[in-house]
Amino acid sequence: LGDQLKRFPPPTADRPLLTQLATLGIGLGLHPRGDSRLDAATRQGLHDAVTAGAKQVSADIRTAFVTIAPKHKGWLVSRTGTYGTDYVTRAVVDAIGLGAPRSSLAIYPFTVTDQRFHPLTGARRYVAHVSARDLPFPVRAFWSMTLYDAKGFFVRNPAKVYLINNRSHPGFNADGSFDIYLQPRAPVDPRQRQNWLPSPA
Repeated sequence: LGDQLKRFPPPTADRPLLTQLATLGIGLGLHPRGDSRLDAATRQGLHDAVTAGAKQVSADIRTAFVTIAPKHKGWLVSRTGTYGTDYVTRAVVDAIGLGAPRSSLAIYPFTVTDQRFHPLTGARRYVAHVSARDLPFPVRAFWSMTLYDAKGFFVRNPAKVYLINNRSHPGFNADGSFDIYLQPRAPVDPRQRQNWLPSPA
């Protein structure tokens, strides 16, 4: 790790935080347990902070949904890949999709709710509708809608369909709009079945 940090040193903007963490025994070659300057209360506080971290990030994701998603028709859209000292956004992106590239290369709209901000559930059927005026999608390579489970994996299904994208030859409506049908069972209408993304029951 030391060689990697020499080759790829932390950004200058991170130095104040790294200096602060070093006073707590956190950093390259350091460990809070071995730092005699830290009293028991400080070490317990660090432990509690780590324990509470995941809950805090989940709360930050919910806050992002409330503040950002209404501006994007229910989708959480965020710049990724470069964060500066915005550690909250960095942690949120890490939780949702670690390794997201810069937004100039790819964007990842993300949602876990319907348009009324009710949690998505396999007990319901959904339609993701894109009006004709928003097409074609403004991409240079490809677009894709993918369904993941709560752990971030593809949803297994008998049809073995895990995404709808420009390469799956989706069907368009007569007015030029576009619908993706997210539901456990295949739509009866063959035109809808062409754009069916199976969801878990």
